[in-house]
Amino acid sequence: MNPIVIPRGRKTLKHPLDHTPTTLKNLATQTKPLDFPRAFAKYLTFSLSIPFFMPFTPAHVTPFLAATLAFCLFLHHIMPNKFPVSLSFRDKIVIGINLVGSYAFSHYTVLLLEKSGNFVSVSGWSDVPYYEYPLFFFWVVMDEVFFFLIHRFAHKKHVYNHILYSHKMHHKFKDTSAWTSFYAHPVDHQFAVLGAALATPVAMTYVGFQLTVPIVTLFMLGAIITFTASHHTVIGPIENRSYGSDHLTHHQKFTVNYGNFAYFEKLAGTYVGEKFKTFKNAERKWQ
Repeated sequence: MNPIVIPRGRKTLKHPLDHTPTTLKNLATQTKPLDFPRAFAKYLTFSLSIPFFMPFTPAHVTPFLAATLAFCLFLHHIMPNKFPVSLSFRDKIVIGINLVGSYAFSHYTVLLLEKSGNFVSVSGWSDVPYYEYPLFFFWVVMDEVFFFLIHRFAHKKHVYNHILYSHKMHHKFKDTSAWTSFYAHPVDHQFAVLGAALATPVAMTYVGFQLTVPIVTLFMLGAIITFTASHHTVIGPIENRSYGSDHLTHHQKFTVNYGNFAYFEKLAGTYVGEKFKTFKNAERKWQ
């Protein structure tokens, strides 16, 4: 099938199966109602796990994260209208290796936090110091900066297909799913996804900051579930085309949307999508 083409000077999209020209802005408006159903599994995971099952001691952190991630993947797997992404047996083996690796990474991160002597157990949310809540958002910002820089570096020609890193593996799928978020070279996944997220809170404990278990666990949960959900896609308004987050555009265009959120991306000049009405080359999202 021929790719979608936008003639120079015109913001008009014409799909081979639909002979009615549609502006990119209108196309974005048509897909807006899909945003909540697409992210429903993520919202449900957060709403059930945080108030009812959040751990308050280090021993329960890794089992909680594993169970919550499994529940999130299950919800994404059974979501209606999901875009079909077929996985070979080899694909499933790679995904399984990275799921086990994620568990091990989380486990040893908790051990590292405990070793610092500044990873504090509490009896409930009321015992979490008020100053730790802003730290959560600081960690989100730092994760975004690290992930963006590492991810953009991974697209350098000498790194992209290197045997020891090979970010190219993760880009096997142009149409993604929650499962394919874990299809990657193990070093790439551990370093760019998990390492970038957890580097700041771990470093803070080793320079003297006392951090409570639930606030760190909340951040770890948010990081992995958001990354997983960013790969979930549904069937869009155009036949045989997937619709997803801005990260889907990255998988199909490669040179845009390196980060998790559009705000830092916009500052870097690499954002393409509806959030900032930046539609240059956005037709590639539907290829």
